[in-house]
Amino acid sequence: MSHKNKITPILLLIVLILIPTLFFIIFSENIKETIISKLSSNLFFKEYFVRVKQKETKQTISDYNNSLKLNPKNAELYYKRGDAFFELGKYDDALKDYSKAIKLKPNYTDAYFSRGIIYNRRKMYKEAVLEYKKVIKIDPNYIKAYYNIGSIFSVEMPNYKEAIFNSNKVIELNPKMSGAYYHLGLVYLKLEKPLEAKKQFELFLKYAPIDSLYRWAAKSWLKDIEEGSWKK
Repeated sequence: MSHKNKITPILLLIVLILIPTLFFIIFSENIKETIISKLSSNLFFKEYFVRVKQKETKQTISDYNNSLKLNPKNAELYYKRGDAFFELGKYDDALKDYSKAIKLKPNYTDAYFSRGIIYNRRKMYKEAVLEYKKVIKIDPNYIKAYYNIGSIFSVEMPNYKEAIFNSNKVIELNPKMSGAYYHLGLVYLKLEKPLEAKKQFELFLKYAPIDSLYRWAAKSWLKDIEEGSWKK
C-alpha cells in the first residue's frame, strides 16, 4: 500500500468525526431546547423543573432582600419581590410588598393590578374589582383591568351591564383580544339574546389562538344556538 493510500482512510476518519461535532456545536442550542422540551413533557421532569424554578425564585427573593437593605424606599424592588413571592404562592407576603410599593409610589398601576390578581385567586371578587378600578382611574387605557372586571361580572359575580361595558372597552382598546368576545357571548346568552351571543362567539373564534381551551366551548355554544337548545 502506498503512503498516499494510508493517509486517505485517516483523513476520512477525521472528516467523519469532525462533521458531526461541528453540527452539534452549531445547533447545540436548538438541540438543547428540544431535549428540554421533550423532558418537560414528562411529569417527573416537570416536577424537577418546578423545583429548580422555585430555588431560583428563592434566590431572587434573597437578592431583593439585600437590595432593599441598601434601597429601602425603592418601590420597584418591593414590587418585584412581591412578584417573586407570588410565584411561590406566598400571597400574604406578596400583598404586603405590593402595598408597600403603592405606599412609596401611589400611582403604581401594576401593583394595584397584582393585588387584584391575588384577590381573584382567593375568590374575593369585590376586592379584586376595587383594585382593578383603582388601576383604571390612574390609567384609563389599562386593558387588562377592564378585561378582568368583564370576566368577573360575566361569570363569578354576575352584573351584565358592567360586564358588557368593560368587555366592550377591551374590544375598543384591542379588537383582537378574543376573550372579551367570549365573555360577551356568555352574557348575551344569560340575557336570552342568542343571535347576539352567536355573533360574539363567532368573533371569538376568529381571533382566538388555535390552541385556546375555549374554542371547543364556543363551538359547542354555537351548535346549541343553531339547534335552539342553548337554554338547557
